[in-house]
Amino acid sequence: MSTKPTFPPGWVLPGGSRILKRVDKQQFVEVFLLDSKEYMYLFHDEEIVKKLKARDIPHEVLFSGSFEITGKRYSDHKEEDIAERLKNLTQRRGLDAIAGMAELKRTLIRDVIQPFLNWEAYEKYGVTPSNGVLFFGPPGCGKTFIARKLAEALRAELIEMSEGTVGSSYIHATSNNIVQAFRKAEEIAPSVLFVDEISGLMPRRDSLSSSEQYREAEISEFLMHMEGSVKKKVLVIGATNFPERIDPAILRSGRMDKRVFIPPPDKEARRELFYLLLEERPIRSGIDFEELARITEGLISSDLKLIVNNVSLKALHENALISMASLIEEASRFKPSLSEDDLKRYLEFATYHRS
Repeated sequence: MSTKPTFPPGWVLPGGSRILKRVDKQQFVEVFLLDSKEYMYLFHDEEIVKKLKARDIPHEVLFSGSFEITGKRYSDHKEEDIAERLKNLTQRRGLDAIAGMAELKRTLIRDVIQPFLNWEAYEKYGVTPSNGVLFFGPPGCGKTFIARKLAEALRAELIEMSEGTVGSSYIHATSNNIVQAFRKAEEIAPSVLFVDEISGLMPRRDSLSSSEQYREAEISEFLMHMEGSVKKKVLVIGATNFPERIDPAILRSGRMDKRVFIPPPDKEARRELFYLLLEERPIRSGIDFEELARITEGLISSDLKLIVNNVSLKALHENALISMASLIEEASRFKPSLSEDDLKRYLEFATYHRS
C-alpha cells in the first residue's frame, strides 16, 4: 500500500461526508477522520474484503479513479482498535461460527436468543423465558464451543465454571463459590454462566452416598440463585455428556427447562467444518469438501479437527501443501466415535424430556 493517502483532505464520499485527514495507517488499513466525526476504515487486502463481503458485514464501496475500495465506518478510533476490528471482521462470530447445523441454529434463535433479548415482550404475553438451557450430547461435538458462540450472539459476557473450578473438599466452600459466580454474572450482565459437565457439579441427590449429603446444600444453593436469573439478564447454560445423571430438580420448569440436543455434525456441518478448518491453511487445489463430508459420516467435530491437524503437521514437516489425497488417507484411519446404543440413549432423553 502506498504511503500517500488514498483520498486527500476535502474529498467528498458518496452520501456527502467529507474527509478531513488520514489519522492512521497500519499494513492494509487506512483510517480517515470525516467531518461527521466518524472514522472511515479502508481495507486494501483482498482476503479481508472477501470475508467482509461473504459474511454480509455492512460496508461501503468507494472509488479512487478506476479502483474500487472497500470501506467501513466507525464512530470512534484508537490505534489499538485496528487489530481487534480486523479480527472481528475476518473471524466468524456468533452462530455464524458454527458449521452447518441449521436446525440447531433455528432452535437456539427461537428458544434461547429471542426470549433472552426480548424477555419483557415475552412476559407481556404471559410467556416466561427459560432461566437456563441444558446442552446434552456425546463428547467431542462442540457443546462448549457452541455455548461460547451463543454468548457472542446474545452480546453477553461469558463466565465458565465447572466442578473443577468451583468444587472444594471444604464444607460450604463450594456453595460460596457458586454464590460468587452468580454474583459476578449479575454484576457484568447481560451474561451467560456456562457450567461445563454440570452432571458432576449437580448430581442426582438420590445417588449421593451418606458421606456426600453435604452436597445437597450445594445443589439447593445453585437452584436458588438460578430461579429468576433471566430477569437479571443472566442465562445459565449447562453442558453434559450424561444428562441422566443430573439432579431432576434442575430440569424442572422455571429452571433449566430448555433442553437442546447437540448431535454429531450432519453432512452439511462436516463439509462446512472442513472448509472452516482449512480456509486459513496452505492447501493444494482440488480439495473436494463434499467428498470429505461424505467419507466422514459418523465422525464427530473433534475427529475432523484431529484429521486436519494431523495432515497439517505432516505437510509442515514435508514443506508441502495440504492435499485431498492426504486428507482421505488420514480420514480412513478414523472410526465413528459414537455407538448406536449411545446415540439411542441421547435421543430417548431428548424425546422424553422435550419441553
